[in-house]
Amino acid sequence: MKKFLGVLLALFVAIAAFVPAASAATTTPLLSKTGVLSVPEASSAEQVVGFNYIVLGRDDSCMTYYAANPPLIGMSKPVEIPCPLGIVVIDNYNIDYKQAIALFEKTNCGGAFTGISLSQPLVPGIINPFWTIDSVTGQAFSVNADTGQSTCKS
Repeated sequence: MKKFLGVLLALFVAIAAFVPAASAATTTPLLSKTGVLSVPEASSAEQVVGFNYIVLGRDDSCMTYYAANPPLIGMSKPVEIPCPLGIVVIDNYNIDYKQAIALFEKTNCGGAFTGISLSQPLVPGIINPFWTIDSVTGQAFSVNADTGQSTCKS
């Protein structure tokens, strides 16, 4: 019983140590996120195992790191990089990657995808971030991450 309680306490300490780091990552201004796929041609949201994030750090520097999607766990150490041009901070969005992929699956834009990313281009008139899903057919499927409106372009 003592061994079980010791393991339980160690697990609690490990989780408590991880939670502040995870919540800090979500409050950092997001610039973009790019999906990491478990297979070259994914056909479901479950095959997106995590994301490579680019965030705005302190003193306007940019950082990149990888974070796994649950139920997988893991995160790489943030690394400073040059800030990408042509995108702005994503304040919030309503459509997550699973919903974007569900919309992709309902279209005739290809049966599988080779990439998925979220960003908000610095373009006049664009006020929402967009999910971009690269189809195996070479088409780009875009989803407005606020409204869910989607298009498929060659």
